[in-house]
Amino acid sequence: SSDLESLAGDGDMGERLLHLILTPNEPPIAAYALHSLCTGWPSNSRIPGLLQSGRRSVDPLLQIVAVCHRVKRRDCDQKDREILLSFAKQTPAYHWRSDGVRALLEGWPRDSKMKKDALQSILKPTTRGAPFSHDAAGQILFDGFPQDDEVAATIAELFQTDDYPQHRFGLNIDWSALVNAFKGHHLLVGPVDDWLEEKSERFWECQLCLLTKSPRALAFLTKPSEKTGTISEYQARWLVEGWGMRRSEEHTSELQSLRH
Repeated sequence: SSDLESLAGDGDMGERLLHLILTPNEPPIAAYALHSLCTGWPSNSRIPGLLQSGRRSVDPLLQIVAVCHRVKRRDCDQKDREILLSFAKQTPAYHWRSDGVRALLEGWPRDSKMKKDALQSILKPTTRGAPFSHDAAGQILFDGFPQDDEVAATIAELFQTDDYPQHRFGLNIDWSALVNAFKGHHLLVGPVDDWLEEKSERFWECQLCLLTKSPRALAFLTKPSEKTGTISEYQARWLVEGWGMRRSEEHTSELQSLRH
């Protein structure tokens, strides 16, 4: 954070953080003190030993913080991988799960077993017995395997069979992760356009039009409501973002309302 950056190099603050870690404290205090020390004072000689101790902790937050920083320091091994895989399945320290997945992808990039397990996880309606939670599996596939044909084919299958495929990836209303990872992929354009047209009453889903950027997607965004005779605010927003103002001039009333 900017606060840590401004304090980095302040020896007194580094010593205070070290004291918080070494003095008996609530695990969250020790965990965030360790995180701050590693971020602001990465050359401190005590850090490698502290991270080893943190990895052995029974507290999940302290453990995940320690393992993430071991990966960041390129000082990780198979035990770290096993811990991160376990956290990607289920963790009490939920708000650190995405950090754990990023550490997995940083420490073991393009790992074929990880990809296989993530694909297996998103194909399950629930994650009981699955290798990963849905949100962890989605993050692994989007961040670790963008534009991958096998992943795209599996996602296309979900759009062909599921009313709410976003839940399989841990997504809700915001489709940005999928759009950014698989924009324009040839295996997804047809199935996603089909799904959007079938769910045409769900105008809030039309961010997906940015994934296909197809003539069908443009037609979907410019189709006025039978009730109002105009396009919705959702359509107008993604029309401007995907095609620009020039292509959207005929819908100026909706676009102007977005500015106010």
